[in-house]
Amino acid sequence: MMRVLRDLGWTRDQGEGMARIFGSMRQVELHEPELEEIAGTFIVRLSTRSAYDEQTRAWIAAYGPFGLRPQERRYLVALRQADGTLSVDRLARQLDESFGQAKAALTSLEARGLVWHPPRSRSYHLVEPLNVPHERVYRLLEDSRISVDGSTVLDREQIARMARTVDQRSTSAVIDQWKQAGILVPAGGERFKLGPSFLAYVGQRSNDGSSS
Repeated sequence: MMRVLRDLGWTRDQGEGMARIFGSMRQVELHEPELEEIAGTFIVRLSTRSAYDEQTRAWIAAYGPFGLRPQERRYLVALRQADGTLSVDRLARQLDESFGQAKAALTSLEARGLVWHPPRSRSYHLVEPLNVPHERVYRLLEDSRISVDGSTVLDREQIARMARTVDQRSTSAVIDQWKQAGILVPAGGERFKLGPSFLAYVGQRSNDGSSS
């Protein structure tokens, strides 16, 4: 029957159906289909059960403000399950994607401060939800060529340039956000030092990078 349908041009008969079903279920983060053959009958059970357990779903929810798509969440979950670090090659194999697809996805995630990788390394590191603001500010400091240590002091003008704010009000809003995240602490007047939690993150990041 399939050969006839293929000859008529109504189907391609290339065994794509199951792969498409499994791919579609993964795309919407549902549990993989269950396959069963009983007395000549082939059964495919499609579940509405999430592919992730309750703890993982709660962890994913913490990334809510960053607007992750299901495909991107798969990368973060894979990194988390590997203790936070995997190479592009291993991620591609684990997620059944090409090297190019994996590299493009990781590059996009890195641009948003959700993962990072050391120079000349193919391994990417996960940024936990609470550390995403720290990673983003770290990048801004690096791009501005400002040293990152306990002696660093920033004024409003430097912060405005780093954050590319357009007026004093938006600069104040950025400063408030960074203070609440523990990135900045007052240093007197309109000056700010880097907070202990931010410096701790940078220290851990440096250790992780040197061991990659």
